[in-house]
Amino acid sequence: MKALLFGQIGLRKKRCLAELEDFARSKGKVLKCFSTGPLMYGADPTIKPHHILQKDISDLTALRSRIWDQLISSINADDSCSHFLINSHSTFRWSRGLFPGFTNQEIQSLNPDICITLIDDIHDIKYSMYHRQHKPTPFTLKDIIIWREEEILASEFAASIVGCKHYIVAKKQCPELLYKLIFQNDLKKAYLSYPITLVKDNEPIWTSICDFRQQVSNRMICFDPIAISEGFIEGEYKKASVQKKRRKLIDIPVEDTTMRLPFDEVAEVIPNIQGQIIARDFKLINQSDMVIAYIPEVNGSPAISTGVERELAYAQKATLDTYVIWPSTRHPSPFLEATRTFSSLAQLLAKVNEL
Repeated sequence: MKALLFGQIGLRKKRCLAELEDFARSKGKVLKCFSTGPLMYGADPTIKPHHILQKDISDLTALRSRIWDQLISSINADDSCSHFLINSHSTFRWSRGLFPGFTNQEIQSLNPDICITLIDDIHDIKYSMYHRQHKPTPFTLKDIIIWREEEILASEFAASIVGCKHYIVAKKQCPELLYKLIFQNDLKKAYLSYPITLVKDNEPIWTSICDFRQQVSNRMICFDPIAISEGFIEGEYKKASVQKKRRKLIDIPVEDTTMRLPFDEVAEVIPNIQGQIIARDFKLINQSDMVIAYIPEVNGSPAISTGVERELAYAQKATLDTYVIWPSTRHPSPFLEATRTFSSLAQLLAKVNEL
Protein backbone atom coordinates (compact mmCIF):
# COMPACT_ATOMS: atom_id res chain seq x y z
CA MET A 1 0.00 0.00 0.00
CA LYS A 2 1.33 3.39 -1.03
CA ALA A 3 -0.63 6.30 0.39
CA LEU A 4 -0.03 9.84 -0.82
CA LEU A 5 -0.96 12.37 1.85
CA PHE A 6 -1.69 15.99 1.01
CA GLY A 7 -2.61 18.95 3.19
CA GLN A 8 -2.03 22.68 3.45
CA ILE A 9 0.71 24.32 5.48
CA GLY A 10 -0.17 24.72 9.15
CA LEU A 11 -1.48 21.19 9.77
CA ARG A 12 1.61 20.18 11.77
CA LYS A 13 1.68 16.95 9.80
CA LYS A 14 5.10 15.98 11.18
CA ARG A 15 3.57 15.47 14.62
CA CYS A 16 0.55 13.71 13.11
CA LEU A 17 2.71 11.27 11.15
CA ALA A 18 4.85 10.49 14.19
CA GLU A 19 1.65 9.57 16.06
CA LEU A 20 0.55 7.44 13.10
CA GLU A 21 3.84 5.51 13.01
CA ASP A 22 3.63 4.93 16.78
CA PHE A 23 0.01 3.80 16.45
CA ALA A 24 0.94 1.36 13.68
CA ARG A 25 3.77 -0.06 15.84
CA SER A 26 1.32 -0.55 18.71
CA LYS A 27 -0.70 -2.72 16.32
CA GLY A 28 2.36 -4.71 15.28
CA LYS A 29 2.57 -3.02 11.85
CA VAL A 30 5.39 -1.19 10.10
CA LEU A 31 4.69 2.02 8.21
CA LYS A 32 7.44 4.09 6.60
CA CYS A 33 6.65 7.78 6.16
CA PHE A 34 8.48 10.15 3.83
CA SER A 35 8.01 13.93 3.79
CA THR A 36 9.05 15.72 0.60
CA GLY A 37 9.69 19.06 2.37
CA PRO A 38 12.54 17.90 4.65
CA LEU A 39 13.98 15.87 1.78
CA MET A 40 14.11 19.01 -0.37
CA TYR A 41 15.74 21.03 2.38
CA GLY A 42 18.28 18.23 2.84
CA ALA A 43 19.09 18.19 -0.86
CA ASP A 44 19.79 21.94 -0.91
CA PRO A 45 21.48 23.12 2.31
CA THR A 46 21.50 26.73 1.04
CA ILE A 47 17.73 27.03 1.65
CA LYS A 48 17.00 28.70 4.98
CA PRO A 49 14.25 27.21 7.19
CA HIS A 50 10.75 28.29 6.12
CA HIS A 51 12.17 30.06 3.03
CA ILE A 52 11.93 27.30 0.43
CA LEU A 53 9.06 29.02 -1.42
CA GLN A 54 11.28 32.03 -2.05
CA LYS A 55 13.25 30.01 -4.58
CA ASP A 56 12.48 30.46 -8.25
CA ILE A 57 9.57 28.21 -9.20
CA SER A 58 11.50 26.50 -12.01
CA ASP A 59 14.36 25.70 -9.60
CA LEU A 60 11.85 24.50 -7.02
CA THR A 61 10.17 22.21 -9.56
CA ALA A 62 13.53 20.72 -10.63
CA LEU A 63 14.52 20.11 -7.01
CA ARG A 64 11.21 18.47 -6.20
CA SER A 65 11.42 16.26 -9.30
CA ARG A 66 14.87 15.05 -8.24
CA ILE A 67 13.59 14.28 -4.74
CA TRP A 68 10.58 12.37 -6.08
CA ASP A 69 12.84 10.21 -8.27
CA GLN A 70 15.02 9.33 -5.28
CA LEU A 71 11.99 8.67 -3.08
CA ILE A 72 10.33 6.36 -5.61
CA SER A 73 13.58 4.44 -6.17
CA SER A 74 13.97 4.02 -2.41
CA ILE A 75 10.41 2.66 -2.03
CA ASN A 76 10.74 0.28 -4.97
CA ALA A 77 14.03 -1.12 -3.60
CA ASP A 78 12.70 -1.61 -0.06
CA ASP A 79 11.83 -5.26 0.56
CA SER A 80 11.51 -4.82 4.33
CA CYS A 81 8.22 -2.91 4.28
CA SER A 82 4.98 -3.04 2.30
CA HIS A 83 3.21 0.06 3.60
CA PHE A 84 4.42 3.56 2.76
CA LEU A 85 3.06 7.05 3.24
CA ILE A 86 4.39 9.99 1.23
CA ASN A 87 3.63 13.40 2.75
CA SER A 88 3.49 16.40 0.43
CA HIS A 89 1.34 19.36 -0.62
CA SER A 90 -0.91 19.43 -3.66
CA THR A 91 -0.75 23.24 -3.84
CA PHE A 92 1.34 26.11 -2.53
CA ARG A 93 -0.19 29.51 -1.83
CA TRP A 94 2.44 32.13 -1.18
CA SER A 95 3.26 35.74 -1.98
CA ARG A 96 3.71 34.86 -5.63
CA GLY A 97 0.28 33.28 -5.87
CA LEU A 98 -0.93 29.69 -6.20
CA PHE A 99 1.07 26.93 -7.86
CA PRO A 100 0.90 23.11 -7.94
CA GLY A 101 2.88 20.83 -5.65
CA PHE A 102 3.23 17.94 -8.13
CA THR A 103 3.39 17.07 -11.81
CA ASN A 104 1.42 14.39 -13.63
CA GLN A 105 4.63 12.46 -14.23
CA GLU A 106 5.49 12.41 -10.51
CA ILE A 107 2.06 11.00 -9.61
CA GLN A 108 2.23 8.43 -12.40
CA SER A 109 5.73 7.34 -11.33
CA LEU A 110 4.69 6.90 -7.71
CA ASN A 111 1.36 5.27 -8.69
CA PRO A 112 -0.24 5.57 -5.22
CA ASP A 113 -2.95 3.16 -4.11
CA ILE A 114 -4.86 5.94 -2.35
CA CYS A 115 -4.63 9.72 -2.02
CA ILE A 116 -5.64 11.46 1.20
CA THR A 117 -6.21 15.13 1.97
CA LEU A 118 -5.73 15.94 5.63
CA ILE A 119 -7.79 18.92 6.83
CA ASP A 120 -8.29 20.83 10.06
CA ASP A 121 -10.31 23.74 11.44
CA ILE A 122 -9.29 27.06 9.91
CA HIS A 123 -8.68 28.73 13.28
CA ASP A 124 -6.34 25.90 14.28
CA ILE A 125 -4.46 26.30 10.99
CA LYS A 126 -4.09 30.04 11.56
CA TYR A 127 -2.87 29.51 15.12
CA SER A 128 -0.38 26.91 13.90
CA MET A 129 0.94 29.25 11.20
CA TYR A 130 1.56 31.94 13.82
CA HIS A 131 3.63 29.60 15.98
CA ARG A 132 5.44 28.14 12.98
CA GLN A 133 6.77 31.52 11.88
CA HIS A 134 6.85 33.14 15.35
CA LYS A 135 5.07 36.17 13.93
CA PRO A 136 1.53 37.04 12.79
CA THR A 137 0.62 35.21 9.58
CA PRO A 138 -0.42 37.33 6.58
CA PHE A 139 -3.10 34.75 5.73
CA THR A 140 -6.62 35.58 6.82
CA LEU A 141 -9.23 32.98 7.75
CA LYS A 142 -10.70 33.40 4.27
CA ASP A 143 -7.29 32.80 2.66
CA ILE A 144 -6.93 29.62 4.71
CA ILE A 145 -10.41 28.23 3.98
CA ILE A 146 -9.99 28.86 0.24
CA TRP A 147 -6.53 27.29 0.35
CA ARG A 148 -8.02 24.20 2.02
CA GLU A 149 -10.58 23.90 -0.77
CA GLU A 150 -7.86 24.28 -3.40
CA GLU A 151 -5.80 21.59 -1.68
CA ILE A 152 -8.75 19.19 -1.78
CA LEU A 153 -9.49 19.93 -5.44
CA ALA A 154 -5.85 19.47 -6.52
CA SER A 155 -5.62 16.24 -4.46
CA GLU A 156 -8.71 14.88 -6.21
CA PHE A 157 -7.03 15.66 -9.52
CA ALA A 158 -3.85 13.83 -8.42
CA ALA A 159 -5.92 10.75 -7.59
CA SER A 160 -7.66 10.94 -10.97
CA ILE A 161 -4.31 10.81 -12.78
CA VAL A 162 -3.83 7.18 -11.71
CA GLY A 163 -7.49 6.36 -11.01
CA CYS A 164 -7.06 5.69 -7.30
CA LYS A 165 -9.50 6.52 -4.50
CA HIS A 166 -9.31 9.90 -2.77
CA TYR A 167 -10.30 10.49 0.86
CA ILE A 168 -10.75 13.63 2.92
CA VAL A 169 -9.67 13.00 6.51
CA ALA A 170 -10.07 15.38 9.45
CA LYS A 171 -6.95 15.64 11.59
CA LYS A 172 -9.01 15.17 14.75
CA GLN A 173 -9.80 11.60 13.62
CA CYS A 174 -6.12 10.72 13.42
CA PRO A 175 -4.15 8.56 13.84
CA GLU A 176 -6.84 5.85 13.95
CA LEU A 177 -8.59 6.78 10.72
CA LEU A 178 -5.38 7.10 8.71
CA TYR A 179 -4.27 3.72 10.08
CA LYS A 180 -7.51 2.05 8.98
CA LEU A 181 -7.36 3.58 5.49
CA ILE A 182 -3.81 2.32 5.01
CA PHE A 183 -3.91 -1.07 6.76
CA GLN A 184 -7.63 -1.99 6.78
CA ASN A 185 -8.94 -0.37 3.64
CA ASP A 186 -11.19 -3.34 2.94
CA LEU A 187 -13.41 -2.41 5.90
CA LYS A 188 -16.82 -0.93 5.06
CA LYS A 189 -16.83 2.86 5.11
CA ALA A 190 -19.67 4.85 6.66
CA TYR A 191 -20.61 8.49 6.98
CA LEU A 192 -22.10 9.18 10.41
CA SER A 193 -25.18 11.41 10.40
CA TYR A 194 -26.84 12.81 13.52
CA PRO A 195 -28.31 16.07 14.84
CA ILE A 196 -25.83 18.45 16.44
CA THR A 197 -27.28 21.91 17.09
CA LEU A 198 -30.64 20.55 18.28
CA VAL A 199 -29.17 18.33 21.00
CA LYS A 200 -25.59 19.49 21.73
CA ASP A 201 -26.64 21.02 25.07
CA ASN A 202 -28.73 18.01 26.14
CA GLU A 203 -26.11 15.99 28.03
CA PRO A 204 -27.88 12.58 28.15
CA ILE A 205 -28.81 12.75 24.45
CA TRP A 206 -25.38 13.97 23.42
CA THR A 207 -23.80 11.16 25.45
CA SER A 208 -25.90 8.64 23.51
CA ILE A 209 -24.77 10.21 20.23
CA CYS A 210 -21.12 10.03 21.29
CA ASP A 211 -21.64 6.35 22.17
CA PHE A 212 -23.15 5.76 18.71
CA ARG A 213 -20.18 7.44 17.04
CA GLN A 214 -17.65 5.44 19.06
CA GLN A 215 -19.36 2.05 18.75
CA VAL A 216 -19.76 2.24 14.97
CA SER A 217 -16.24 3.65 14.50
CA ASN A 218 -14.86 0.65 16.37
CA ARG A 219 -16.26 -1.62 13.67
CA MET A 220 -15.91 0.38 10.45
CA ILE A 221 -14.02 3.16 8.77
CA CYS A 222 -16.18 6.14 9.73
CA PHE A 223 -16.14 9.73 8.55
CA ASP A 224 -17.47 11.97 11.31
CA PRO A 225 -18.66 15.47 10.33
CA ILE A 226 -18.07 16.97 13.77
CA ALA A 227 -14.33 16.39 13.41
CA ILE A 228 -14.35 19.79 11.69
CA SER A 229 -15.97 22.08 14.26
CA GLU A 230 -15.29 25.59 12.95
CA GLY A 231 -19.03 26.20 12.57
CA PHE A 232 -19.03 27.64 16.11
CA ILE A 233 -17.19 30.70 14.74
CA GLU A 234 -20.48 31.90 13.29
CA GLY A 235 -21.97 31.90 16.79
CA GLU A 236 -19.09 34.00 18.14
CA TYR A 237 -19.54 36.39 15.22
CA LYS A 238 -23.28 36.74 15.86
CA LYS A 239 -22.73 37.44 19.56
CA ALA A 240 -20.26 40.19 18.70
CA SER A 241 -22.61 41.60 16.05
CA VAL A 242 -25.60 42.20 18.34
CA GLN A 243 -23.72 44.10 21.02
CA LYS A 244 -24.59 47.79 21.26
CA LYS A 245 -21.00 48.77 20.65
CA ARG A 246 -19.63 46.32 18.15
CA ARG A 247 -16.33 44.81 19.20
CA LYS A 248 -13.32 45.32 16.94
CA LEU A 249 -11.86 41.96 18.00
CA ILE A 250 -13.46 38.54 18.47
CA ASP A 251 -11.99 35.92 20.81
CA ILE A 252 -11.78 32.48 19.17
CA PRO A 253 -10.93 29.52 21.46
CA VAL A 254 -7.99 27.54 20.12
CA GLU A 255 -6.13 24.74 21.92
CA ASP A 256 -5.67 25.90 25.53
CA THR A 257 -5.91 29.62 24.85
CA THR A 258 -7.82 32.18 22.77
CA MET A 259 -6.88 33.91 19.55
CA ARG A 260 -8.06 37.49 19.01
CA LEU A 261 -9.07 38.20 15.43
CA PRO A 262 -10.41 41.36 13.76
CA PHE A 263 -14.20 41.46 13.51
CA ASP A 264 -14.05 42.12 9.76
CA GLU A 265 -11.77 39.12 9.16
CA VAL A 266 -14.24 36.81 10.91
CA ALA A 267 -17.24 38.38 9.12
CA GLU A 268 -15.58 37.84 5.74
CA VAL A 269 -15.25 34.07 6.19
CA ILE A 270 -18.75 33.27 7.54
CA PRO A 271 -20.33 32.55 4.08
CA ASN A 272 -17.42 30.23 3.23
CA ILE A 273 -17.82 28.29 6.48
CA GLN A 274 -21.53 27.79 5.86
CA GLY A 275 -21.05 26.71 2.25
CA GLN A 276 -18.16 24.35 2.96
CA ILE A 277 -20.00 22.52 5.75
CA ILE A 278 -22.57 21.30 3.22
CA ALA A 279 -20.14 20.70 0.34
CA ARG A 280 -17.63 18.88 2.56
CA ASP A 281 -20.22 16.62 4.17
CA PHE A 282 -21.46 15.61 0.73
CA LYS A 283 -17.89 14.79 -0.28
CA LEU A 284 -17.53 12.64 2.85
CA ILE A 285 -20.71 10.80 1.85
CA ASN A 286 -19.35 10.26 -1.66
CA GLN A 287 -16.23 8.54 -0.27
CA SER A 288 -18.35 6.20 1.87
CA ASP A 289 -20.18 2.96 1.19
CA MET A 290 -23.21 3.95 3.27
CA VAL A 291 -24.71 6.52 5.61
CA ILE A 292 -25.62 5.49 9.16
CA ALA A 293 -27.89 7.99 10.89
CA TYR A 294 -28.92 8.17 14.53
CA ILE A 295 -32.17 10.02 15.31
CA PRO A 296 -32.49 10.28 19.11
CA GLU A 297 -35.79 10.91 20.85
CA VAL A 298 -36.07 14.16 22.81
CA ASN A 299 -39.12 14.80 25.00
CA GLY A 300 -41.08 12.11 23.18
CA SER A 301 -40.28 13.36 19.67
CA PRO A 302 -37.63 12.26 17.15
CA ALA A 303 -34.91 14.93 16.95
CA ILE A 304 -34.37 14.80 13.21
CA SER A 305 -32.57 17.82 11.83
CA THR A 306 -32.70 19.35 8.37
CA GLY A 307 -29.04 18.42 7.93
CA VAL A 308 -29.69 14.73 8.61
CA GLU A 309 -32.65 14.71 6.22
CA ARG A 310 -30.57 16.32 3.48
CA GLU A 311 -27.68 13.90 4.02
CA LEU A 312 -29.97 10.86 3.81
CA ALA A 313 -31.66 12.20 0.67
CA TYR A 314 -28.29 12.98 -0.93
CA ALA A 315 -26.99 9.47 -0.16
CA GLN A 316 -30.09 7.86 -1.65
CA LYS A 317 -29.63 9.86 -4.87
CA ALA A 318 -26.01 8.74 -4.92
CA THR A 319 -27.34 5.13 -4.75
CA LEU A 320 -25.78 4.49 -1.33
CA ASP A 321 -27.48 2.43 1.36
CA THR A 322 -28.85 4.44 4.27
CA TYR A 323 -29.35 2.90 7.71
CA VAL A 324 -31.28 4.77 10.39
CA ILE A 325 -31.40 4.14 14.13
CA TRP A 326 -34.91 5.24 15.14
CA PRO A 327 -35.59 4.55 18.85
CA SER A 328 -38.86 6.53 18.91
CA THR A 329 -42.20 4.70 19.07
CA ARG A 330 -43.54 7.18 16.54
CA HIS A 331 -43.46 5.86 13.00
CA PRO A 332 -40.94 7.63 10.77
CA SER A 333 -42.24 9.71 7.90
CA PRO A 334 -42.58 7.87 4.57
CA PHE A 335 -40.28 10.57 3.21
CA LEU A 336 -37.44 9.40 5.46
CA GLU A 337 -34.74 8.17 3.08
CA ALA A 338 -33.82 4.84 4.71
CA THR A 339 -32.80 1.49 3.27
CA ARG A 340 -33.48 -0.02 6.66
CA THR A 341 -34.38 1.25 10.13
CA PHE A 342 -33.27 -0.11 13.51
CA SER A 343 -34.95 0.50 16.84
CA SER A 344 -31.68 0.79 18.75
CA LEU A 345 -27.93 1.05 18.42
CA ALA A 346 -27.62 -2.49 19.81
CA GLN A 347 -29.88 -3.80 17.05
CA LEU A 348 -27.76 -2.13 14.38
CA LEU A 349 -24.51 -3.41 15.89
CA ALA A 350 -25.89 -6.94 15.91
CA LYS A 351 -26.35 -6.68 12.14
CA VAL A 352 -23.32 -4.53 11.35
CA ASN A 353 -21.53 -7.31 9.46
CA GLU A 354 -24.49 -7.61 7.11
CA LEU A 355 -24.56 -3.94 6.12
